[in-house]
Amino acid sequence: MAPSIKRLKEIESELGTLVHWEKRPWVKIGIQLNAAHDWQGWEQNERSFSAWLADIAEKLELNPSNLWRYYSAIRWYNETLENEHWDGTKLPPAISLSNTTSPENIELLAKLQRVLPDREFKELASKVVFGKVSRSAMREVWEIYRPALQGKTARGRSSSAPRIDVENPTQMDAKWRADFVALIQHEASWTGASDPSLYKVIPAVSFYAEEGPKIEFDAVVLLQRSPKTPLEFHGVKILPPSSRIPKRTAALLGQKCDFIWFVSSDPDMSQGPDSTSGILIVVEAKVQVAQQPQNSSTTPNHSAELARTILQQVF
Repeated sequence: MAPSIKRLKEIESELGTLVHWEKRPWVKIGIQLNAAHDWQGWEQNERSFSAWLADIAEKLELNPSNLWRYYSAIRWYNETLENEHWDGTKLPPAISLSNTTSPENIELLAKLQRVLPDREFKELASKVVFGKVSRSAMREVWEIYRPALQGKTARGRSSSAPRIDVENPTQMDAKWRADFVALIQHEASWTGASDPSLYKVIPAVSFYAEEGPKIEFDAVVLLQRSPKTPLEFHGVKILPPSSRIPKRTAALLGQKCDFIWFVSSDPDMSQGPDSTSGILIVVEAKVQVAQQPQNSSTTPNHSAELARTILQQVF
């Protein structure tokens, strides 16, 4: 028996043992799958590694997509993160990863590498590797940044995933919007509430008004300053570089929320189109309030459509 085939049989036997552990050790399974890929003993009987993986998944009574996730997470980790030194900390080899470091989080981290700035990516990667970030938190970050890639993904298992194109104005504008939403995700001070009872950022909220055009917010912030105060709806509209706010846009959006905020990277934008709009300036990842908003509600039910849309989006 050829060494590669003998080794493949050993790997298949090891996989059969691992999948029956009470807590399935995805890291060890992923390492074995990568070993199988590299030894290539499957070439004797299968047309491709994908066909072999599908066959072994059937034998083990597992979903092939789970095995692909384990395989892909370990492969990417080995190629990208293993033994990196960041801020004096050496990332561990794949075999030392905790089983609590989920393959889903590593999969999302690989996608986020294509769009996150290097510093933010390294910070997030360290948290993922050492199990300090939840799956829901990772999904939240991905939902913020996914539009910046305009839905582009790698074509096929072996294709490299497309990175954000810094020469593409549309992608860079989407990234600027995502960067701001990520910046305020856990920072409420710009609202004037340092320790609110409730602070929740909902990205990309849009709906058709019962009467009028489509309403689009880049984010809506739900804010309750204390347990006894009413819930506030803060609408956020992020402006492309060097653009100004049409009065009609400000008036229309202001009718659908309690407070409307416009966000700019222009440090010279010191006031909005009217006295009710708030202005936020972002310089070097710092949020500055250039103009405080006033409550823009004109009717008791002004935010009913917005609240209904958020409930549908969240639940």
